[in-house]
Amino acid sequence: MPKIEEIKEKPGFVKKEYRPWDGAPSAKIVQTPNLKHSDHVEESLNGSSNIEFTSSEKIYSIDPSEIFRWEHKDRPSNELGDLDEFARTLKQVGQVQPGIVRISTKPGLKYELIVGERRWLACKLAGISFQTKISELSDKQASLVQAIENEDRETLTDYARGISYADKIKAGILTQKDLSDELGKSKQEISRLLSFREIPLALINAIGDMRKVSAYTAETLKQLCKKDPNNTDILIEYADKIASGYGNTSIERHVAQAKDFINIEDPANEKIFSKTGRHLYSWRKDGNGNRSISFPKDIRKLISPRTMNEALTREIEKQLHSMESPVDGTEGIK
Repeated sequence: MPKIEEIKEKPGFVKKEYRPWDGAPSAKIVQTPNLKHSDHVEESLNGSSNIEFTSSEKIYSIDPSEIFRWEHKDRPSNELGDLDEFARTLKQVGQVQPGIVRISTKPGLKYELIVGERRWLACKLAGISFQTKISELSDKQASLVQAIENEDRETLTDYARGISYADKIKAGILTQKDLSDELGKSKQEISRLLSFREIPLALINAIGDMRKVSAYTAETLKQLCKKDPNNTDILIEYADKIASGYGNTSIERHVAQAKDFINIEDPANEKIFSKTGRHLYSWRKDGNGNRSISFPKDIRKLISPRTMNEALTREIEKQLHSMESPVDGTEGIK
């Protein structure tokens, strides 16, 4: 079984100049043997298969349909880029860098993809074989191999890294110390990345696209939400700007200003919920001390001028009319 140090030294993790996959002397391309699932496991254990579970540079051409995603994949679907364009490029010039798979121990599955999801998907689209190394890796080793490659992948966001690391820690595959030791990162750096998993789901959903949210910002969001649950609602109102890349200072300033306008102890400030528990609106005081109604983001979408319909307008008029005092001399709303 290869050690992590050996895996890290493999040329597969070194960025290379773009060139067609031409079977250079350092990478022998071999057609994968046609084995049944049980044969994969038995022959690998007996050492009789020509599949090498060492730091060998042997590269295999495998039908992409024989490969399945490992359940602990590390790349969100919205960070895969333009696969159609990538497929056309691979078909024209070939695959530059091999992926890494391992033989699956699950019935009916041949190989599990550990590294190279984008390359694998593009090969499937292009209808060409996937060039890959076959390595014998434990779940822990596979996770660290992914993490090591991610450090050299500029297009992968902090959010993707953080969620992947947090999920593997939760599954008991890795520890925070494993990541710190193998990636050469401080405990604080790893902690920031893990902050993404501690941000309330309601805020994550409101932000939507997390690609521009840095690990530093994630740590700030986590701390603000833990410090005061009311901050979560304030941040949800600010979600669009967070998604656009606003940093720590701007976010903290917005929360501070919003809380200046809202006296939490004032009974005039109250959240109103439906019978099903849905947050409908809140009574607040504006900057001038006047009472106002604040609607959550999902409600605002329903009652914006663009979507406001006559029936809803009439219902509001009806309610206001019923509350008018009959002794003030007015005739009500017409």
